[in-house]
Amino acid sequence: AVVVQLFQPLSLQLVRWFASRSGKGMFLEEAGVVLEAVMEGVESGTNGKLREASSEALALYVEWTLRGVTGDQEQEDAVMVKKVLRRLYGLLSHPSVCKRLGALFAVKQLAKGLGRHPRIVDQFLLELFGECVRSLRFAATDHPALQSELAGVSALISLKKLLFRTDPSKPEQRYFDKLCAPRQGKGAVHVRRRFETLPKFAEWLFGMVGSHAKPARRFAMQVLPELAKHIPDF
Repeated sequence: AVVVQLFQPLSLQLVRWFASRSGKGMFLEEAGVVLEAVMEGVESGTNGKLREASSEALALYVEWTLRGVTGDQEQEDAVMVKKVLRRLYGLLSHPSVCKRLGALFAVKQLAKGLGRHPRIVDQFLLELFGECVRSLRFAATDHPALQSELAGVSALISLKKLLFRTDPSKPEQRYFDKLCAPRQGKGAVHVRRRFETLPKFAEWLFGMVGSHAKPARRFAMQVLPELAKHIPDF
């Protein structure tokens, strides 16, 4: 506990400093080393506390990198976010339950800050939601003491809350309403990569109701009716 109190504030401060500079194109190599160290902590197979602390650091890294990105095109391209998500998607479907737990902790932390970045939510929320649902399928064979299903559902609930939040760039519109239609508007040059619209995602989620993996099936059966109530003509 003493070591954590001494070094965690310092480590988070370093993450913020390098991430904010990398968003402006400075210290890119050093920031890459910091990101790699954080990801190693997220993937830890032996230390749960390290996974949780590294998940917080990863969310901080993403947030402060995005704060340093000011151009519309750079925000739209979201190179760093894509890099982080690719790593997390690999961990979410990893055979190691420890790596999946680390990724789920990271997703939950990321969901807290992404709501301030409409372009990121618009592009990536649905595919991130889908990857976490897929990750739940692995929880069916995990030892109950590891509580991987609980971690997965907790991450998904955080993403669902984000789905119903208001878009800060359009206070009259929720992200949910925005995602019901294909991407459009000034600067929206990249399509959503996996699910073009929320109705398409809901159709896929309906297919998960027939999954042989109970955790994924349970979650799909719980959340699908809630989504369907808000999707026109679904």
